[in-house]
Amino acid sequence: MTGLLLAGWLFAAPLEEPPSDLVLQGRVRMEAYGASAGLPGAFIEVWQGGRAERMITDDRGRYRIEGLRPGEAVLRVHHLAAEPHRIDLTLPSSGTMEVDILLERRLISLPEVHARAIRSEPVRPLEGSPFTQADPRHPAVRLRVMESSSGIVESGLAQHRTELSPGEEERPPEHALFMRGSTVDSRMVLLDGVPILTPFHLAGLVPSFDPRALGSAEVFLGGAPSRYEGGLSYILDVESRAAQPDEPRLEVALDGLALRGGASIAHSDRGGLAVTARSFHGAQAALTPTSVLPYSFEDLLVRGDLEMGWAGELRMTYFRNREGVVLETGGPEGALEGERTRWGNQALSTRWSRTFGDHRIDLLGAVARYGASLPVLWEEPVVARTDTERRRLELRGTSLRSFLGWDGVLRWGASFERQNLRYLLSPHSDGGWESETLSRLTQEPSTVQGDRMGLFAEFDTHLTDRIRVQGGGRLDHFDRVGGVYPSPRGSLQVALTDDALLTISGGAFHQYLPEPGLEEEEATRETAPHLEWRSGLGLGSASHLVVELDQMLTEDLSLGVSGFVKRFRERREIGDRGVNASGTDLRISRMGERTDGWLGYSLSWFWEPRAGMTSADEFRGRHLLTAGGRARSSTGFEMGISVEYGAGLPLTEVPLSVDEEGRRPNVRSLSGSSSVSQFAEGGEENPLDLIHPDDFLRIDLEASWVTHPVLGGRSTELRPYFRLLNALNRRDSLFYYFEEWRGPEVRPVAERSVLPLFGLEWRF
Repeated sequence: MTGLLLAGWLFAAPLEEPPSDLVLQGRVRMEAYGASAGLPGAFIEVWQGGRAERMITDDRGRYRIEGLRPGEAVLRVHHLAAEPHRIDLTLPSSGTMEVDILLERRLISLPEVHARAIRSEPVRPLEGSPFTQADPRHPAVRLRVMESSSGIVESGLAQHRTELSPGEEERPPEHALFMRGSTVDSRMVLLDGVPILTPFHLAGLVPSFDPRALGSAEVFLGGAPSRYEGGLSYILDVESRAAQPDEPRLEVALDGLALRGGASIAHSDRGGLAVTARSFHGAQAALTPTSVLPYSFEDLLVRGDLEMGWAGELRMTYFRNREGVVLETGGPEGALEGERTRWGNQALSTRWSRTFGDHRIDLLGAVARYGASLPVLWEEPVVARTDTERRRLELRGTSLRSFLGWDGVLRWGASFERQNLRYLLSPHSDGGWESETLSRLTQEPSTVQGDRMGLFAEFDTHLTDRIRVQGGGRLDHFDRVGGVYPSPRGSLQVALTDDALLTISGGAFHQYLPEPGLEEEEATRETAPHLEWRSGLGLGSASHLVVELDQMLTEDLSLGVSGFVKRFRERREIGDRGVNASGTDLRISRMGERTDGWLGYSLSWFWEPRAGMTSADEFRGRHLLTAGGRARSSTGFEMGISVEYGAGLPLTEVPLSVDEEGRRPNVRSLSGSSSVSQFAEGGEENPLDLIHPDDFLRIDLEASWVTHPVLGGRSTELRPYFRLLNALNRRDSLFYYFEEWRGPEVRPVAERSVLPLFGLEWRF
């Protein structure tokens, strides 16, 4: 019985198949992927009965399946970018069978997708020296900074409208001070939505902006979106960088000239706080013959972000900067020797944002103050001061809408801004004035106020997948001049190829321009001569047409080129005055794995149209160049160079002294008396007939080495660095002076030719 059961079990059990040495292999290709290259990631199935063998093709498109049985089989191939493929096979009893497969490309049709950017992500800082001079991401920003000035002229502190007495027009001054650069009344600089007159460091000893505090920067040469008011020449919109959503970070950098510190504390769900600060300490100046650092500078930027869930998002930004330069010019009888002129800003902004489905609301409140002081020699040294305050409130809405059959984004809003200018003359701190002299100085501040209210709207849509249109405008009311001024804006973007974008934009812009003047009132029978301010506000207008081409030449090389024509006009009590301008900008940047490079070039010329104008001398031009490169090795060594060159920037008068005999400011304007003509350097002959430096050159070298020591179980970054500023002895100066007894040339007030710096940065 037992034998029968054992025999039955043996016959019922399936016989184990002998192992097979049959191999199926080959390569999968797809025409759209390349005629010779294999297609990686294809899914292979071989079915025999209810059994399947599966695998994925390798990076060369190869596959190999072993252990198959001879006979009938079904081969199936799947890939996301290809049509499914099936082959019926008859497999041999042994050996290797080669089967190559050519797939057909599959086009996947997706439903229409609407995308809207709710919040821009912060740009991570570039690795590099903490005091690097230029940033490959923003060559256009560097060009705008190079033509900036301190804001002393732009706030009205250095302007005057006094006409000389008959017969004195050609009387040359014995002493005069000039400032490099044009007025900034013609532009708008925004930092997190706050209008700031001069946020840049101008001496070139540290970067204009701290690169690790900068999140993004956008330059509009013309045709800016309608939410921007002002900006007769251009608009620079700068956003600070939010705290990074990782563990808290601290950093400090110190060299012989400056100190920098930063902190970043963030919570991934609720926001964070980012702080950066810089300051000159000037310890290395003790090694120079004068033992004096002619420049002073400090800035502080604090940004806080708070996510409040259903209540929206809240952002607050505080910015403060102070800058100054020692006026190493004595003036008549050395009365102003070693005095320092100072300027700076203080700004606070709060932005609340909330998203409701396809709608977003932004509410911005901001206040910005600019202050400057300038020593002026009258009968005794006088300090001329200016305080400019701008209070701004803006409501902005964004919605997804359809217009004439096209879907797009509608942006609308309203804004209000109040501008207060306050001018004050005060005695010098070291001047022991007699009461009679003091009484002849107008000590009551001169004030002027102007309000602007505006409405704006614009619609942004794609006519096709390669054509984008943006159109809209503003309506602004200026209480000082009355009336409502329209500002139409528009732009057309055409994608010529996948890597080339053509933009044509244009529009009109209006902005208040300060028109104060420092004047001396002549004596009368009842009063003695006294010095006072005469203040006012004019309205400047501009119209732009800009053509730009942006192209990605390779994956890491970009090219931008633009050309523009502009018309400026200022409405004043004595009549309108206009200036024309045209020019071109070139921007090239490369961001590679080991090397970066950038180049920016700007060429522009200005002329004041006059009847019968035929001479080429009526045209004034300037050109600016910034370039540089940086290379990094795998060992942590880095070396970089930056070059900045400028020529043709105008010199603007600074009324440093008042002539006692003529009772008139003892300076002459190189650029005319109005703000617009100062921007263009006017069309008049230079009444001083001075030979002034027409160009400047900055060349900075830097080298650093990165190590990563571990302290307390935490990795830190230690970076010693060396910088050599201006190796060719041609660094520019902000101020120039003229003294008749020295000769017919203007000379720089303060400059540093060659300055070596050793420093250390520690991030932990």
